[in-house]
Amino acid sequence: MKTKKTSVPADRPQGDDSKNVIRKRMILTSAIVLALFALGAAGLNKSGTGQESPEAEETAEVQNGASVGATIPANWLPNLRVPEGAPETRVDLVGTARQFCEQNYFGDDVVVTPDQLEWTIKLPEGGIGSVADVELDGDALKVRWKEDAIGKTKVLLEASVKGSEGSQVAHVSFNIESWAPDYLKMAVTILGGLGLFLLGMKFMSDGLTSIAGSRLRRLISWFTSNRFMGVLVGIVATVAVQSSSAISVMTLGFVNSGLMTLRQAMGVIIGANIGTTFTGWILVINITALGLPILGVAALVLVFFSKTERVRNYAMFALGFGMIFFGLETLKDGMSPLSDVPEFTALMQSVQANTFANAGKCILIGTLITALIQSSAATFAIVITLGAIGSIDLNSGAAIVLGSNIGTTITALLAAIGANSRARQVAYFHTFFNIVGVLWVWAVYFNFFMPLVNNIGDSLGMVTVSGKIAVTHTLFNSVNMVVFLPLIGPLSRMFERFVKDDKGKPRKTESITGLDQFVTREPVIGIERSRKEVHRMFLDCVWLGECIKELRKVDFDDSPLVEEAFTMERKLDVVQNETVDFISRLSVRSFSSDLAASAREQVRLAEELESISDYLTDLLKSNLKLKNEELELPETMKEKSNEFLADVLKTLGWLEKNFQQRKHTHLVSIISTWRNEFVGRIKETRDLFIHTMFDEKNDPRVIVSVNHQLNVWRRIYEHLLNIAEAMELPGVHK
Repeated sequence: MKTKKTSVPADRPQGDDSKNVIRKRMILTSAIVLALFALGAAGLNKSGTGQESPEAEETAEVQNGASVGATIPANWLPNLRVPEGAPETRVDLVGTARQFCEQNYFGDDVVVTPDQLEWTIKLPEGGIGSVADVELDGDALKVRWKEDAIGKTKVLLEASVKGSEGSQVAHVSFNIESWAPDYLKMAVTILGGLGLFLLGMKFMSDGLTSIAGSRLRRLISWFTSNRFMGVLVGIVATVAVQSSSAISVMTLGFVNSGLMTLRQAMGVIIGANIGTTFTGWILVINITALGLPILGVAALVLVFFSKTERVRNYAMFALGFGMIFFGLETLKDGMSPLSDVPEFTALMQSVQANTFANAGKCILIGTLITALIQSSAATFAIVITLGAIGSIDLNSGAAIVLGSNIGTTITALLAAIGANSRARQVAYFHTFFNIVGVLWVWAVYFNFFMPLVNNIGDSLGMVTVSGKIAVTHTLFNSVNMVVFLPLIGPLSRMFERFVKDDKGKPRKTESITGLDQFVTREPVIGIERSRKEVHRMFLDCVWLGECIKELRKVDFDDSPLVEEAFTMERKLDVVQNETVDFISRLSVRSFSSDLAASAREQVRLAEELESISDYLTDLLKSNLKLKNEELELPETMKEKSNEFLADVLKTLGWLEKNFQQRKHTHLVSIISTWRNEFVGRIKETRDLFIHTMFDEKNDPRVIVSVNHQLNVWRRIYEHLLNIAEAMELPGVHK
């Protein structure tokens, strides 16, 4: 029985269904994007023009015969909002009366003075309202708040000229409100905003580091004795990963494993302090109303249109960027009610940096907050939010931000626990640099530093508290860089003198690389950190080969050198295990494709290099065994072994150079050619030995050793080819 095929009508080509789905998705996406932008624009217009809600717009309204419904500026008689249980409140009417008279609200031909006005309460009727009772007391209005009453009441007052018999009157209205702070809602909103902010920082950092790709990794690995280049590396790396703490921990790891000197690390630490100020400038951009639209558009792009990794990286960056500002807006929403809480207002006034001692209190507060949450950026966000709602002034906010520079050193200090003396020297310098910097600024805080901040802020058009706090942060770290950079030499000698070397002391850890102490949340830093260890494995394998070369010259009669060779082989075993374990733990975090390729390359290289070290020591053991049995290789075999070792060292050194310079092309083809030639020479050597072994009457143990060593040489070159293949993995050269 034949199966009947269903034909597709000619007027409905195949694929229309999928096209319609795509078209519907695009229409839906466009509609959502437009809605988000409209929402953001409305919010931006509202915040940018300074308009209040409709309820606030009816703050004060007057009418007379000539101008009915004219609006009095809000500062004449503003709305009154107090927390539940507030004491009796008096509203002074003298200022409003004076404005009535000066603005001729009773007619151009009528000249009156405030004492000629008399007031009448029109609303609430009888002066009895839902949340408070009001009554006139001369030129003041007394508001007696009702217990447990929450809500809002409109008050309408009438001002008339005495003796005018009601023909000359004006009205003014405003709202009185009693409210109860919802502390749970505020706490949840503040925590949510802070969480969104920190998550946005993480997403933006991930996107930016993925966009930068290998260029950032090369920069991180580009350490030099030039202190200025070290500062530049610290600045750019911190701007990219948006975390000075991560750069500090990375630097400790490099110093701990001997891959960086103390002076190089000092330059990077100083640069990281400059780079972290970039975050402050991002936060003072007044686009919080666009945070949600940016977040929404980026999320849609990430879900529907991120077919390539490049698009995903840019979408992730934009998603984090929008989340930062949406988090700030949420944080502001949660903190805004606090400005009306008397206890909070009293608390903020008690720590206001209006004296030298209070400035010190604010510095201590900033230190403790940052040490607790381990994020100076989060502290900065909290400060600028408090400044935006008017709960903190410039002097206090700037002092807290200065304290955050001390608090951020806690991460490096914790990472230095159990590290060697060199790493501790870096951690102590980081702490010393920030503490001394804060202390000298504190000493000249009021008579020099803050006036300078105000002058620079005004010249840059930064008139808001948040803008000038960003100026404070940048100025502080820039001046400290100028002061400390010329002192790197003397300071390095000081820390080397007072933080003693670990020689002669038992190790606190069995780790050789120290990678287990410096697992970082930034994969790009971790991968570059482990890459340094793989490069050192290259160098150690070359050293091991050179060691065997020297032992051949003395016929393996050098016990100390033999022991050093076996010690190196054991060290390479440990380094390989620690490196692979570190990369495995690091891989639980999200990796870009090029980072994943680099991770695979490093794991395979570590395994191949460790295998080469095993085979080199196997050759050493074979020769030592012959020597112990008072035997030796034939002269021809000795010469060939020396040639094979020279070829292996040449190839290994060439691969090491390419790995260091990140050259990953045409390696396999070149090594394959060399391998074929090498294997051919091994076969020739074996054939020659087979033909002559009986004529020369070799000991059977020598014959076995020769065959074994020839096989080992061939396997070593197979591993060299594997190294070339690993270095040519797709994505590694990006």
